[in-house]
Amino acid sequence: MTREEKRSKLKRRFVIGAVLKGILVLIPVTFFLWWFFSLEHEYEAALHGYIHHRPWRIYVMLFLSEMTFGIFPVELFIAALDQGAMGYYILQVIILANLSYSSGIIFFQLGHRAQKTTQYRLFSQRKLNRPLRQLKRFGPFLIVLASLTPISFAITSFLAGLIRFSFTSFLYYSAVRYLRFAAYAFIAWRII
Repeated sequence: MTREEKRSKLKRRFVIGAVLKGILVLIPVTFFLWWFFSLEHEYEAALHGYIHHRPWRIYVMLFLSEMTFGIFPVELFIAALDQGAMGYYILQVIILANLSYSSGIIFFQLGHRAQKTTQYRLFSQRKLNRPLRQLKRFGPFLIVLASLTPISFAITSFLAGLIRFSFTSFLYYSAVRYLRFAAYAFIAWRII
């Protein structure tokens, strides 16, 4: 088996694993959304007053989630948006996408700065060797994959900063994150 075939096989295995993990995340999210909207009539007045008139709560929760390595999937935040007027909905989705993209930039900068510390050198030799090798090898591909799938975008951004990935290239490849928000927003608009 040639070197290129091995590399291609590794990429396929990685993508298949990421897709399967994404499916495993989407199943509970779908169940939650089904459950949430089956109770819609009972909680609609409370939800409308609590969240829809104060969207900044959703923005703060998303940013905190993204800054804690993406504990909650972005789909939950998109589903919680007020879908009244189309223009207002699009504006809210753009704000969420900008907050998520900004958190990736922050983690990239943190990784870039952490790379200079002594603790990083000691820790990376033992724990980060394999992920950093993969990121150096498949850099742009992994950044795009983390932007589109439930793989932690924050962790990938941090690791990209650690390996001193080009900042402009990082901005370019991670801009695919906006496509994820647009796709989920469109799906949520159609379903909900």
